[in-house]
Amino acid sequence: MYQQMNCSGCYKAMLPRVLSETAGTPFTQKKIQYFCPLCGHEQAEMGGGIRPWVKKTIIVIGMFVLVTTFLYTI
Repeated sequence: MYQQMNCSGCYKAMLPRVLSETAGTPFTQKKIQYFCPLCGHEQAEMGGGIRPWVKKTIIVIGMFVLVTTFLYTI
């Protein structure tokens, strides 16, 4: 169920309607674009971006490469 939010166009409390929805992948989160049913103003996009476990995996692999490169040069 949708939660009530304030419109960034008319500044009134409203229940948002879905304008567009992009499905997520195993590596990214889904994005949802809402609009205000009172004034029709588009709201900020919710969601999206890289999933946290992907970011952590990239950091761990990067650290592993840096450490092994450093130890190899010694």
